[in-house]
Amino acid sequence: MWNERPTYKKNLKEGIQITPHHVDNPKVFEFIDFIVHLPRDNWIDTFKDSVDLKEKLNLRLKESLWEKTLLPPHLTNITPPEPNFVGRQEILNNITEWYKKPDVHIGALIGWGGEGKSAIVRKWYDNLEANDIKPDGTFWWGFYRNPYLDRFLDSLLYYLAQGRINLNEIKSTWAKVDKINEFIHEAEYLIILDGIEEMQKGDEGGAEFGCMIHRELTEILTNLADSKAKGLCLITTRYPLTDIKNWEDLSYQSEEVEPLSIGEGRVLFEKLGVKGIRDERNKVIEVIEEYKRHALSLTLLAEYLFEDFKGDITKAKEIPPFY
Repeated sequence: MWNERPTYKKNLKEGIQITPHHVDNPKVFEFIDFIVHLPRDNWIDTFKDSVDLKEKLNLRLKESLWEKTLLPPHLTNITPPEPNFVGRQEILNNITEWYKKPDVHIGALIGWGGEGKSAIVRKWYDNLEANDIKPDGTFWWGFYRNPYLDRFLDSLLYYLAQGRINLNEIKSTWAKVDKINEFIHEAEYLIILDGIEEMQKGDEGGAEFGCMIHRELTEILTNLADSKAKGLCLITTRYPLTDIKNWEDLSYQSEEVEPLSIGEGRVLFEKLGVKGIRDERNKVIEVIEEYKRHALSLTLLAEYLFEDFKGDITKAKEIPPFY
């Protein structure tokens, strides 16, 4: 009988009166089962109406039943693969090493525009499985085409939360940052921030050169650097990451992306159809050095030679310099 149950006796002893009612509506039982499965951690909230109650209960249940699962990647403005990628093996190996070291949380490729930073990251990303790297989730954000703080925060929070919160109720950017910093530690994430110099202070910043324009980004980076986060936040930028310089060579590792070597430049020319690589060895070296071994400039030069001069390297002088 219901009045013999321990819960009833306990409530009666504490002065809580319970009047039983017979119900045969299956919807009521569904609701009771729903409530029973909510976590009992002193959760208190208010609601405006039945719709608001339903939404909050749904969010609460999602949160309580959430388990770490492999998430599909979120790729906003991802760099396309470079079909003529050459060299850079040491940098690729270093990124893999960063990811696999539990005490490294942030890695950065730093270098001038056109040196191939984004192409290197894309090449590495395409070989995750071959390198036995299996993050629980991957979030790629390209700032070159999306340099907007609110969009970035909303997308990252939405990805990490996986439906456990109502984004419309989190109004301020700082509240979003707090939630991001909470969720980002729940699993092993690969977060790729490509071209973050769009969000940094340039030469005009003086003593703050390389600092984030928005302090919210500084908070996210320092939280990652100063925590036990799993996975890796991989960044490409033209500027130093001044905000986290105190963690450099500790939880933050960086790599300068240098110009191509002469050998890599020759391989690039061959891939792009430049002729005379072997017969005009000295000429090839001269041209590569003239273009400062700059990856993008050499790629453009090779394409001009192929289209206008059938790839003849001896015609390089006839192309006006564009570097």
